Amino acid sequence: MSGSAGGNDYTGDNVIHPQQFVASPGGRSSGPGGGGDGVEARLAKLEADAAHIQRALSSLQADVKQVVAGVGDLRVSAATLVEAQKHLATREWVGVRAAAVATVSVGVIVAAIGGLPALLRYLGVAA
Repeated sequence: MSGSAGGNDYTGDNVIHPQQFVASPGGRSSGPGGGGDGVEARLAKLEADAAHIQRALSSLQADVKQVVAGVGDLRVSAATLVEAQKHLATREWVGVRAAAVATVSVGVIVAAIGGLPALLRYLGVAA
């Protein structure tokens, strides 16, 4: 890049001059962006795209609100399950009850056949 003593005479390729953006008589800018009538079309497309993005974000926001509400429902369900589990029978509880039922059942059978002597005779233990 070279310049004059006043610093206003730039001739390098990477320098942008303000006159590049002045509209030419045909209504088109000679700037690097293409300018002119194409700007309005590109701007309209950008506006349409921005509107589409805004609708998508609104939809996404509604979906996130539903997910958050669903998480709250899941927390309640999980708490309900934990509380219900506290009241379920344990293995020990079932074992004790099963032994009690078996003992009562044997007692009923013994009483039904005539007492312990009859049971022993039936089993062949007593003569």
